[in-house]
Amino acid sequence: METIEIRQALNRSELDQVFDICAEVFPEDRPFFQERIDYDCTYALETTHLAFVDGIFAATVQVFPYMMRWGSIALKVGGIGSVATLPKYRNRGLAQQLMRRQSDYMKVNGYDLSMLLTGRNSFYEQVGWCTIPEEPWVADASLLRADSLESYRIRFFEEADLDQVSQIYAASNLQAVASMVRSIAYWKGQLAWKAVKSERFLVAEGTRGQLVAYLRYKIVKDNQLIIADCGYLSEAKQAAIDLLGQALAAEACTTVRAMLPSYHILNDYLSDNGARREIDREKMWKAFSLTGSFIKMVPELKRRIQKSHVKLFEQPTFLLFTIGCCEEAQLYVHEDKVEVMQVHDSLTYNFRFQFNDKEWITLLLKGFQALNREELQGSEVLNVLFPETPYVFWEVDYF
Repeated sequence: METIEIRQALNRSELDQVFDICAEVFPEDRPFFQERIDYDCTYALETTHLAFVDGIFAATVQVFPYMMRWGSIALKVGGIGSVATLPKYRNRGLAQQLMRRQSDYMKVNGYDLSMLLTGRNSFYEQVGWCTIPEEPWVADASLLRADSLESYRIRFFEEADLDQVSQIYAASNLQAVASMVRSIAYWKGQLAWKAVKSERFLVAEGTRGQLVAYLRYKIVKDNQLIIADCGYLSEAKQAAIDLLGQALAAEACTTVRAMLPSYHILNDYLSDNGARREIDREKMWKAFSLTGSFIKMVPELKRRIQKSHVKLFEQPTFLLFTIGCCEEAQLYVHEDKVEVMQVHDSLTYNFRFQFNDKEWITLLLKGFQALNREELQGSEVLNVLFPETPYVFWEVDYF
């Protein structure tokens, strides 16, 4: 009978074996996987889990830690990558055992969410991940070439531009839920592992030579241009359109694909030029520790109550949230005071909210309106605490 062992990687030698197995299983070469780890400032050896069959290394799953914006605060997310099993060891349930072990690891280490990208949704649903559909734009590239009335100088990114670009990113994604909080070290790592090719990283200069916008894009199969990351200063919206125009002029692409936060100028530009929405189901999410996440969310919930100017909480209000069959958290709200309290069976709650895992994650990422449950008792409370929010996870941050 086979002996299966699941554990964390112990040293660089075992990590080197991970690169080998990934290069064998996936189309990318070994340096792709090694550089992604070597240049990632957030990586820690303990986030890689391995499966051994009779002492032979057979499968792996890695967690890529990052912080994502949630209004004025940040939540901890584990990006799932390098889910790889050698062909001769498949059909033993190794990958699912590894995913469960990684879930346990993230839960005890303060992660709020996990996200992965896949075309095998049913496989990951079995271990608790939920598909959260998106609606990216897809446009005919030939319809998007337009002359600009502005005077921006478009050029390739240079290393000296990094501080300005990172500041533009932070400013233009400040309210974008799910966008990654990028440190300068992370930016430098992305440049080193070439998240996009250098000739596909463009910047726009204003009249005084200062940077006002940037665009990073990829060209994938069927000559599709994917907008992987695009930011701009509020006074330079046209620069984003000009950058896309420059990219289209340089590439022989047939279509453009973009997932953008709702406030982004390219939404209107693409819509006005015949782009259509498509349904994309490749992103899957999993939530951990309802109470722990609520504790982190308190400052942002207070801000939302203050911003709403409604008088729902003039009297002390007790809210009970139940996710799935058993996970519960209690909120006490009075005026702009918010506390996470221990659940008491004897307490009378003003509102009880029951959501499945997918509904809870949708509520977090996109707001109550995305659930289409306005008939729910207490919907006015949920609209204040979880208003409709701009959402984006830029493709350049994929793992």
